[in-house]
Amino acid sequence: MQAAIDEQSKIITLYQYKACPFCFKVRQSLKRLSLPIETRDAMCCETAKQELLAGGGKLKAPYLKIDEGDGNTQWMYDSKDIIGYLEQRFAAT
Repeated sequence: MQAAIDEQSKIITLYQYKACPFCFKVRQSLKRLSLPIETRDAMCCETAKQELLAGGGKLKAPYLKIDEGDGNTQWMYDSKDIIGYLEQRFAAT
């Protein structure tokens, strides 16, 4: 079961700031759900900052990028929306 979760997690990236309390809440959810989702610090990493601007258009975190694999990308900025999405997608898995 964890192998399936690991595979599904590969399409998701979390752009975040280390000191952001909303980002902390999302990281806690990742930990609670045992999700190995890649995180990128948009404050310290210029590449991550540019990816965040190019993809979402704003320097706001947390930001969840979901590559659907069919050429579509889903973007989420609100921590409550992100946590809800992660719980809905992974909690029952």
